[in-house]
Amino acid sequence: MFELLTTITIWLAMLVWAVAIPFRGRNPVRWLWLCGFVFYLLHIGFAFHHYHDWSHAAAWEATARDTEALTGFRTGAGLLVNYAFAIWLAIELFLSFRKDKPVTFALEGFVFFMIFNGAIVFGEGPVRWFGVVLSARIVVAWMQRFTRRSREN
Repeated sequence: MFELLTTITIWLAMLVWAVAIPFRGRNPVRWLWLCGFVFYLLHIGFAFHHYHDWSHAAAWEATARDTEALTGFRTGAGLLVNYAFAIWLAIELFLSFRKDKPVTFALEGFVFFMIFNGAIVFGEGPVRWFGVVLSARIVVAWMQRFTRRSREN
């Protein structure tokens, strides 16, 4: 059951963020980002509970093993990237609600990076295709946003 919850929560987080990115700057979008963040935190919790028995060392080793299988380099540093992402997202959301500003384009770019790597590079089967669709949706949204800005100037 925790395996399914771990998978579903990250899929929901990615889906919510991919939906939020095209609507940057509109107030209700903040709530989508927050919803995605909650799903992301749940994903981390379920993963640590089910796969790593609440051990950072076990999570580091699993990340190192997966990274080595894909790249040939044995490192668990990807786990630190996930931690940094969670902290960055929390700060951006806090500022977004407090100062009535949208999340930054840099964070949107990092979400794209996380989706691309997590779902396309490290994912397999349906996960990979889900990542392709979400990544394409984000790229199209950015292209539309920049095209619209170019026309306005």
